Amino acid sequence: RHGFWTDELGVSVLWHNGGTLGSSSWFAFDPESGTGMIILTNQSGESVYNCGLLPLVFGKYEPGTGAMTKKNISGMYVPSRTCFKGYGKLYSLISLMRFVKNSEGDGYSVPGTNFTVTGVGTDSYLIDMGGLKQYIIYSSTGEDGHTVLQMPGSDYIEVNGYGVIAKYVLLVLLMLAALYGFFALIISFIGFLRHKKSLGIIGKYRTIVNTSIITVLMMFVYIAVKLFSKSPLLKDVLWSILLNGVLALFPVAYAAILAAKWKKLDCTRRSKRKLIMTSIAGLIMTINVIFWEVYKFW
Repeated sequence: RHGFWTDELGVSVLWHNGGTLGSSSWFAFDPESGTGMIILTNQSGESVYNCGLLPLVFGKYEPGTGAMTKKNISGMYVPSRTCFKGYGKLYSLISLMRFVKNSEGDGYSVPGTNFTVTGVGTDSYLIDMGGLKQYIIYSSTGEDGHTVLQMPGSDYIEVNGYGVIAKYVLLVLLMLAALYGFFALIISFIGFLRHKKSLGIIGKYRTIVNTSIITVLMMFVYIAVKLFSKSPLLKDVLWSILLNGVLALFPVAYAAILAAKWKKLDCTRRSKRKLIMTSIAGLIMTINVIFWEVYKFW
């Protein structure tokens, strides 16, 4: 779909690049004059060559005048090449890009970067990456009505900002559930040492659920770390995915047993609140496992 991308330098330049671990390549040419260049590198910091040599050959971009687009592209975007299904869904939160409209003028900024974005024509924008690189992106409207930005390497699709916040809230709730489970286990262990009293069948199930919540959070961290490794493979996280799928069933079983035995429970209101809190924390864990699909090994 994107055979070549457009750079605005002294002239309009078409280009494409590629790279592997330890090397990169860059091909750029001016279709009007027929001038082109190929850059091959095999070292870190290759952007100094890939980006720095282009203005020396094709000249520097000089801002011009043109019909400015009135479309507002501010919002949250996710690359179309990210993972939308399976355990890789966690990665989608890391690859988000946010465009914020500047208070003055028609430009935009990207929080966390030194990028500046300005309109240069109808549905076309110039991104300046801190002076190191400048290229043109184009906006269009997808079938669902959301804005799509055609950028080098991938289209960026507009996503609902509230949906992104909800995903973060879901992860925060999982962390809080694991924190609750951790302290609940410590308190139960101290109580057992003091009184040497059996936990009972419900108490044992509660211990299993709290342990499961903590374990699942650890598996989330493990999978996230593997996603950022140099060569993430399914076989490296397969065991953790299978474990997540099994552990996600425990809170459901616990909630069912608790509901069945609730009227017959002989304990204080405080103890019942603890049982309910563990059930809620466990179900939060199960919802996270299902939503993030960290149980899918296929």
